[in-house]
Amino acid sequence: NGTRFSRSYGFDGPLSFNTTDADNDGNVETGDRATLYAGLRRGGRSYYALDVTNRNSPQFKFKISNTSTGFGELGQSWSRAISTSIRDTSGAARKVIIFSGGYDPVQDNKRLFTGAAPNPDSQGRAVYIVDAETGALLWWAGATSNGTPNLAIPEMRWSVPATPALLDLDSNGFVDRIYLADAGGQVIRINIDEENFRKSSGDRTNYSVFAQLSEGGGTPLNERRFFSTPDVALNRNDNGVQYLSVSLGSGHRERPLSKETQDRFYILKDFEVGTTPPITPATTLRESDLTDITTSPAGAATARGIYLRLGSNTGEKALTQSTTFDGTILFATFQPGVRNSSQVCQATQGLSRFYLLSLSDGTAVRNLSDPANPEDTDNLTNADRSMELNQAGLPPDPVLVFPSISSSRASDGSQQICNGPECVSESPIIFIGAQQVDPGFVRRARKTYWEQVDTSDQ
Repeated sequence: NGTRFSRSYGFDGPLSFNTTDADNDGNVETGDRATLYAGLRRGGRSYYALDVTNRNSPQFKFKISNTSTGFGELGQSWSRAISTSIRDTSGAARKVIIFSGGYDPVQDNKRLFTGAAPNPDSQGRAVYIVDAETGALLWWAGATSNGTPNLAIPEMRWSVPATPALLDLDSNGFVDRIYLADAGGQVIRINIDEENFRKSSGDRTNYSVFAQLSEGGGTPLNERRFFSTPDVALNRNDNGVQYLSVSLGSGHRERPLSKETQDRFYILKDFEVGTTPPITPATTLRESDLTDITTSPAGAATARGIYLRLGSNTGEKALTQSTTFDGTILFATFQPGVRNSSQVCQATQGLSRFYLLSLSDGTAVRNLSDPANPEDTDNLTNADRSMELNQAGLPPDPVLVFPSISSSRASDGSQQICNGPECVSESPIIFIGAQQVDPGFVRRARKTYWEQVDTSDQ
């Protein structure tokens, strides 16, 4: 009869958990606690916490929604609620969950800019820190139209569907820094410490718009959106200077068949790796500040960042989170309306590709274009940076797997049981869904043994 019905959604957000393991034996026993946190994604603007200590009798713990006090900016709950620890205003350790503001569904069919002027969202422009046991709001940063944040960030105009990246830069067990990637092509950096929870709203020393990589104009060509968590890793350049690489790709996840935007994959450099406040805000990076390495790596070594143009006019987009390992970046993309070359007789479900790039300059590190000779690296070209995946549709996140070190491989290729220092691991491999890719990494883990001696009586 022509009537259109809305889709029904339930709990389709990511799950996370927090455990209190008193004896640190990996089991939930008497005196231990286990809590499960669940968002709704398209199902709504709420998070639920369940006590699952007794998995046969889970108990409701608390609910957070956009109608809860202080959460008026909360959008659709797409972000994972990350269980971690911070220092509160008194300096004491406190278990918390941290999640981004979520997704504004108007993004489904909106333009990011009206000409050169930003066209802001109305929800999801935030990041929240919440007590892990009670659900009480401890601190939040973001836009000011739906409440009064502890840290006002007027540049947060667009919703933040991606899970935040959390860093503990001084390895003391507490979060120091948060990176957010929003649906308006921005990367925002927030510094967290005891002082941050006391400072007045809008203190500019606590945050910076690290990058703004979407541009206004007459067409959506350069309106790039981020839906993936920034991939942050500590590195050192050729001059021995430490920096944090911030890597992520753009692509409108909710319009995967769109071909109107020229998407990118970015590797940005943040040279501010200290934790002592105040940290000078970084100059906002624009695409013009970065080096285009699509055809040549020239200038990449000294640039503040680099980017790879994904397939021009093809709709290729990066919809998965990248991973940094051993000086390389790995990620997958999706290109609508194209068949895999090995699936020419099947319906068109889109082409998935896997990329493996050098972190420093974006060049190929393995001959991916020739699966029969992947180790032929003498004359690598730009085409060797990626390969077609033997799967259709949107690819899952690539997963780096470290095989067991309980056995070793003999010279004839057979597996042998090993003992002690003879135990070495297989080289790491990558899975994209069910497909295995050998990235050519050479990492050998060895079992190490030690004996703890009690010297209290000496």
